[in-house]
Amino acid sequence: MEGNAPQPDHRPASSRGAWALLAVGLLLGLVTTWRITGDPDAFWHLASGRLSAATGYTLPTDTFSFSHFGQPWRVKDLGGDLLLWGAFAVASYAGVAILVALFFLPLPAALQSLAPRRSAVVPVLLAAAYLAAVSMSATPRPRLFTLALFPLALVLIEQARAAAQRRAPSREIAIWFGAVAMLVVTWLQLHRGGLAIAPLLVGLFLYLATARLLSRWSIAQLIFGPAPDRRGLIAAALLILAPLVAALLHPAGMALLTSTFGVMNTEIYRQHVSEFQPISLHDAWLHFPALVLLVVAALVAAAAALRRLVRGDASFSGIAWPAAVLLLFLAQAPGSVRWLPYLAASALLLLVWFAERRPLHMPALRPASALASATVMGAAIIHLASPHQLGVGESPQMPAAAIAFAHKHQLGPRVHNAFHFGGYLIWAGAPGFQTLVDGRNDMVFDAKFFLECITAEDDPAAFRDLEQRLPSDWILAANPGVSPAFGFLDRDPDFIPLFWSEPATIYARRGRYPALEAKALRFIRPSDPVASLGAALRAAAGERSRLALLEDELVRMHGASPDGVQSNSLLVLFYGSLGPAAMEQRDAYWSQLRQRAPDHPAVRELGRRLNLALD
Repeated sequence: MEGNAPQPDHRPASSRGAWALLAVGLLLGLVTTWRITGDPDAFWHLASGRLSAATGYTLPTDTFSFSHFGQPWRVKDLGGDLLLWGAFAVASYAGVAILVALFFLPLPAALQSLAPRRSAVVPVLLAAAYLAAVSMSATPRPRLFTLALFPLALVLIEQARAAAQRRAPSREIAIWFGAVAMLVVTWLQLHRGGLAIAPLLVGLFLYLATARLLSRWSIAQLIFGPAPDRRGLIAAALLILAPLVAALLHPAGMALLTSTFGVMNTEIYRQHVSEFQPISLHDAWLHFPALVLLVVAALVAAAAALRRLVRGDASFSGIAWPAAVLLLFLAQAPGSVRWLPYLAASALLLLVWFAERRPLHMPALRPASALASATVMGAAIIHLASPHQLGVGESPQMPAAAIAFAHKHQLGPRVHNAFHFGGYLIWAGAPGFQTLVDGRNDMVFDAKFFLECITAEDDPAAFRDLEQRLPSDWILAANPGVSPAFGFLDRDPDFIPLFWSEPATIYARRGRYPALEAKALRFIRPSDPVASLGAALRAAAGERSRLALLEDELVRMHGASPDGVQSNSLLVLFYGSLGPAAMEQRDAYWSQLRQRAPDHPAVRELGRRLNLALD
């Protein structure tokens, strides 16, 4: 049999190396989590944590919607919600980013534990590759805990498997298997995505049982590794109970086990909710190239390991376990985007397993220099993989101005909202406003009701049917450029647009708020502002009084979204149509556009259309 040549030990000589790896993990985690919050579901998670902390209740029934008020809220990630809200209460969105980054902190050190003979550069770069692969999913909601904890669980399972197969002392076996159990129980209190570990726990027992059953054949020993004794098998069998224990400790009880994965197999959700949709290899490459590269690298490593194994290299014994984990999630991933982070973590496990047995040839650098270089490179990889807007706070795509208008003018509590805005309405609308529907699809709303609400966003007849059954006080519509909904209402004589901002429009039935109708939109149609501006200019035919009314409307729209591309573009077009006398106003708004969104396609098109300089 061919063996590996002895390798130098590159481990740090003191605890300073371990602390350095933890600091690197925190830094890479912050690069991943330090982003503007634009995921609507993040806001209702914060709101549920806020409400539970304020009331001391586990929120067994829905209080956020008027359509399902008082009905059971079957499953929720209340532990994760409370943790996120606690961080927010301390330091706002920065607190949330730092909290979740702390969960990523141990990742490089954990990977180093599986490759102790390798330079710290290897686990740092692999951790960065994983974070780059999942960075598109790194929004501030309990799912982030799964992104952080799943690779750690895989590391602990690998350590437990290795301890069982080398027949380590009983204390060591108990420590590793106990650590896995504690992590699973804790993880499931934070996010139910931890149930993805359940098939791996069953698989671990079957793997160890197979290694023991086939141990008499040398080929089986090469593939599966050494046979464990009864202690390892008993520990693996007991470990399967960890998800059941977690369910008993969870407020949802056994419903936690029955509801988590069913939603991903519901056809309605798979058609309309992006994170439940199936994904092709082509789409995965377009939207998640870092993940595809990570998986391809893992498959190449698996093939190389198998080739060495066939040649009799016993150092690659046990390839079956990391390869089986990778293939399990590779088979699941096309069915739902939600499986992609699990696939990335399984690819990470195989790569670090391979790196320990066949190290990369790294340039000779001092350990500190190598670690610093790897950290900078890793941070750059993460940011380039998901060039999100660094910073903290709420995305300008959220309807903050619209909800502030509704609060100021004390609009009624029942809101027929665009699905996309439901989570933010729960967060910013409390107390006082209730949603029709929001992102708690599988927790409160059934698939049939969800489909009715989605259909009503584009179908006037479905909208009226829903309004007749569940009448609302006003409509929170999403404008083009966000996730368009209820655009037909600006052509419906029964409804009037009371307020416009870049992301959202508020509609109400005529006569419902007579004091506000004087300032309603008269000229601009929210579904097509540019075309309606052109029509209004033609209808005015240069008449000053009508142009003054149009200007007043455009200025009010700009006041609601002073940094908006659409609001500034409309004023550029308006003043540009008035000729030389209004060039100063036109150029002032054009200057704002150039400063705030020089690369936006609409800004570039406007500059080309009016022959205005972009630089």
